[in-house]
Amino acid sequence: RDTDEGAITPQADKFSGFVFKIQANMDPKHRDRIAFCRIVSGKYEKGMKMHHTRIGKDIRISDALTFLAGDRALLEEAYAGDIIGLHNHGSIRIGDTFTSGEKYRFS
Repeated sequence: RDTDEGAITPQADKFSGFVFKIQANMDPKHRDRIAFCRIVSGKYEKGMKMHHTRIGKDIRISDALTFLAGDRALLEEAYAGDIIGLHNHGSIRIGDTFTSGEKYRFS
């Protein structure tokens, strides 16, 4: 996948991913928003820190979700090509890039 600093391959060791969709009100009991993030490279592990490149801050993700039909489950780990759900309280936008510390953005 292309970035503003070159291409990132799925075989790269460091974590990277991008948000391609935000869905609101997926849980009828709560007014929630979930950002769908495709992992481009590396591995997600529960509780890991990710660098949110648009706002320039590191955030800890301890409650990523996976989906199957209408069910959702907390995720322990995920790999390149997987899609994870991130709870979004308004700070995540479509197109945002998450990395393991690097400053590039996916194009």
